[in-house]
Amino acid sequence: MISTRIKYNGSKVKLVGDGPDKYTWFGLGQFAIKTIRERVARGIGSDDSPMPELSGRASAVTRDGKFLRRQVGYRERKQRFGGRPIRDLYGRGDQGGHMLDNLRVREATTKSVRMDITSRLARVKARANEKRSPWFGFSARDRRIVLERMIDVFRSRGNIINIGSRVRGVRGGTVFARAA
Repeated sequence: MISTRIKYNGSKVKLVGDGPDKYTWFGLGQFAIKTIRERVARGIGSDDSPMPELSGRASAVTRDGKFLRRQVGYRERKQRFGGRPIRDLYGRGDQGGHMLDNLRVREATTKSVRMDITSRLARVKARANEKRSPWFGFSARDRRIVLERMIDVFRSRGNIINIGSRVRGVRGGTVFARAA
């Protein structure tokens, strides 16, 4: 099996197999990532419901029982630096960059594509945000959009897509089979 490594937007991508299908899957992976980023930017989680509001509670910083200063909540701090007051998972980027910018295609074969968060710090942030509210993965709307795109791409290339061979719920994900 032929394997090629390329660098795309500063990230190493492994392309496996021969023929143009690996590039097609790479493009579909890029489209899927764009779909996830757009959903998260609207503050919608992977369950297609709005993510919880940002913490707006303020607290007091004291020492020896004496008031030193007021500490503002995250919502107010985010707005102060030009961010939107919703949970869109896009902060200032001062702690290792923006987490969503690290969501990239890692491997594309002639039959599948694998996406992942590339940097360790971004993965830690992603896990913490996932505990607060589910966001990582495909929502039902994302699946429909990506499936429609996949069908369009393969039909335009002359491939036959068998919608009946779509299997749901295999290890929590969705598997798409292609009939020739």
